[in-house]
Amino acid sequence: MIQFALQFINIVVNLLDALKTSFSHRSMAARSLGKKDSVSEAAVAGLSLLKVWINIFSLDKKVASGQYTEPQSPEKYLHL
Repeated sequence: MIQFALQFINIVVNLLDALKTSFSHRSMAARSLGKKDSVSEAAVAGLSLLKVWINIFSLDKKVASGQYTEPQSPEKYLHL
């Protein structure tokens, strides 16, 4: 059941990415014409926030199901 929920959440996130891309292109087209498309910019912001909320919800599901593993330490990638 949890696996199905995680797959569904992944599909929703992919759809949100597609919507965000569509609104971003619409906003860019308006800006190239010298106009401001406030609705598209608000939609992009709202979709971004919704995506973050869904990713947090998904992480909670992964932790609950035991599928979550701690990320690697970033120091190994920094090469300082």
